[in-house]
Amino acid sequence: MHFFIIATAILICALVSTLFSFDPADKFTIIFHEGDEINLKTKAESGVLKLEPESILISGRKNLEIRFRECTKVESVTMAGLGHMIKLIYDQKTLFVAVVRINILGYFVIVNLRRTLKLFNVLKDRTAFADGSASTR
Repeated sequence: MHFFIIATAILICALVSTLFSFDPADKFTIIFHEGDEINLKTKAESGVLKLEPESILISGRKNLEIRFRECTKVESVTMAGLGHMIKLIYDQKTLFVAVVRINILGYFVIVNLRRTLKLFNVLKDRTAFADGSASTR
């Protein structure tokens, strides 16, 4: 009985936070990791991704600016235990990004799949590749 009450309370809190959380179309609350690989032991950085006409601005403890013309590959990847993430390769570096619904110190997150896929589609559309084709999966 207690389990049912607790599970119902958690579900209601999640639904309320989903209904009342609002990010503008060009701003995303994210976790990100700059590196060649990511796994369950990786501590992700928290930040806010803002889309500019010519670049991506990530503000957090570590600030990044990535110009769309520097991007060579954008992929939507599903990782076991981590959920959906965006893998962005630019200037010989790799960045993993996911839009979050709930973030607890970067170790435990609940990924907002709908917003992550929306960001992926925006990045895919805005990224200009040298040969004119998008390299995505």
